[in-house]
Order: sequence, then structure tokens, then C-alpha cells
Amino acid sequence: PGDTKRLESHGEAGTGRIVAGRDLTEADRGKRVAVIGQGFARWAGIDPDKLPVELTLDLTRTHPVIFALERPATKLSIVGVYASGYVFGDMQFFMPLDTFRGIYGVPQGLSWLYVKADSAANVPSVERAIRAALGDQADIIAPTTVAEFQTTTTLSVLRLTAAGMAFSVLLLVVIVYFVMLLVVRQRAWEIGTLKAIGAPNGSIAAAFLAEAFAYGLAGSALGLLLFLGVGAPLAKQTFGLAVGPFLPAQYKDTLLDVLSVSAGLDAGQLALAVAVVALVSLAGSTHSLLQIVQLSPLQAMRQE
Repeated sequence: PGDTKRLESHGEAGTGRIVAGRDLTEADRGKRVAVIGQGFARWAGIDPDKLPVELTLDLTRTHPVIFALERPATKLSIVGVYASGYVFGDMQFFMPLDTFRGIYGVPQGLSWLYVKADSAANVPSVERAIRAALGDQADIIAPTTVAEFQTTTTLSVLRLTAAGMAFSVLLLVVIVYFVMLLVVRQRAWEIGTLKAIGAPNGSIAAAFLAEAFAYGLAGSALGLLLFLGVGAPLAKQTFGLAVGPFLPAQYKDTLLDVLSVSAGLDAGQLALAVAVVALVSLAGSTHSLLQIVQLSPLQAMRQE
């Protein structure tokens, strides 16, 4: 009770969330209670709305390729149902460790060690190091195939994302540049008036460029706030909509809760976004200013 409920299946790992009933508590230590996966519950005919229910655990009845245990049947009180987001993860159940020892006849020596590699590429070397350290006294499950798949898939996703980001930056540059160019040209009358009352070209340019820089910073801040407040959560939901059609109905509402899918920006990306917008704003404004300030006041007014 209280420990992380890690789901293991063919090298996949995750954690389930309770969708019906309750989780295990400290008061459940040593008691015949369990939390069951929603797939297992459906197979056993357990109604999540009628918890707790009794389930008979018969260790003599098992899969043909898995050894049966000559242990007496035990009745468990199912107090909760969890969802994992994928099929194999929902075919498991959890009970207090002391309860497990009593049912399976393992009074001591039972242990589980979970090791997390810092990258998928290092999984094989981590596996070799663990085998060298522990020898034959431990069974080691290493998701090498999943790691290879993750590496190749992640590389493809990163390339696609980089292409999308490059296109987005190009679009940003074009739009901001021409918007600021038009903004300055639409204020040619104001520039002509300033020149007519004796304002030097340098002061006019400095005022307009400072204003353009402020526009760029304000627009960047607003865009980033919209992304962090709306875009990032929407990215996760969009991913769920993309993979949803390939999932059974019972997993559509649980997949996103167990996936570590997120969208965000680090400090370097934030600084780069703001710098690009500010510089492009200055460039677009400068282009128009260089053309307008060289005109006479009357010509500048006629430009508008």
C-alpha cells in the first residue's frame, strides 16, 4: 500500500489510475484485498459499480504455458478497479505484499528492482551491467526491442517536428515583417508631420523602432501565454484524437493519463522566440522608415 503500481508487460511499463472503488491503504496490509485491472475485471464479470466484490483466486488454474501452483484457493475482496491505457496493462491486479506472500507461499526473499536507463540507446549496456553485477540469482526483463522502436520512432518524430518548426518560423518571419512594414507606411502622415515641425530623422527612427520592438515583445508574450495556457494542453488532446481511432472504446479515456505526452518550451526556446519576433519587427519597421525619412515632409504625407 502506498507504493507505485508499476505495470509490466512485454517490456512496457506504466502506472494505472483508479477508475472505480478505492486504492489500497495502510489499513489493508496483510488483508485479503486487491485492486484489479479493468480488462481483468471485465473477464471475471466484476461490475465496477458494485464494489467491493469477492473474487476466488485459484492458483491451480492457469495458462497452459505457465506453471500451476499447488496452493489452496483464496478469496480476495476487490476494492478498486484501475485503468492503464493499454490492453496488457489492464490484465493484472495488485494486492498487499504480505497478502501475496501468504497466498503464494513465499515467506521471504521476494524483491523487485526497477532500473531506469537515461536513454533508449543505453538499455542494452545497462542490461549487461546488471547481469554482470547480479549473475544468475535474478531474472532480468530488458525492453530492448521497445527501446529500439522508441529510438527510431523518436528520431522520425523529431525530424518531422523540426521541419514543422522551421516552416512555422518562416511563416512567422514573413507575417511579422510585412505587418510591421505596413504599420509604418500607414503612419507616413505622422512621420511627415514630425519632419515638418523639425524632428530629426534619427529621433523619428528611434521612436518608431522602439515602438516596433515593444510591439514585438508584447506579441511574443501574448503568443507564449496562449501557447502555455491553451496550446500545450491542446497538443496532448490532439495526440489523443490522432491515436484514438486505433484504440478499443474502454481505452480512449484512459490513454492520455498514463502517457508522458507534453508540450512546452524551455528557457532557450523562449528566448529564441522572443528574439526572432523582436528582430523581425525591427527589420520590417526599418525597411519602411529608411524609405520614408528620406522624403520631404510633403512627400511623406503624400505617401499615405
